[in-house]
Amino acid sequence: MSALALSGRTKDDAGLGRGQRRDRRAIMHVRGRPPVVLAPTNWEDAMAFYLMRAQYSSSAVEAMVKHPQHREEALRKRCAALGGKMHHFFFCFGEYDAVVLAELPDNKSAAALSMSAEGSGAVTMVNTTVLLTVSEAMESMKAAQTDQYAPPR
Repeated sequence: MSALALSGRTKDDAGLGRGQRRDRRAIMHVRGRPPVVLAPTNWEDAMAFYLMRAQYSSSAVEAMVKHPQHREEALRKRCAALGGKMHHFFFCFGEYDAVVLAELPDNKSAAALSMSAEGSGAVTMVNTTVLLTVSEAMESMKAAQTDQYAPPR
């Protein structure tokens, strides 16, 4: 996957300086697939993105092997119930068994989703990472220019 890219300028950007955009849509590009819009058109309506990685319990894996299930839909409903949207769900190899890219209203909602999954006994570990858009990272970089943090001596 490539990095997130921001959309072009629009008529809503009138009066804004160079490089500033009012209409910002995060686009995810996955090789061989059409681009996917990840965020709403109005930046004010945007929610935070979260990368969630989960490790299934042995009993959950056993149940899925005996009775194959579409776990993506169950998680999509939970995200919607919390006011969010699940964009992608993947099973994977390695330390984690599943990876999710979700948009949720806030950290409380992300924590609730994680606690709900772990509390059910279906997963033994959930690792949640708050994601920054390129625009948010750029703003952070600019803010860091004026940071007066003094390292330990």
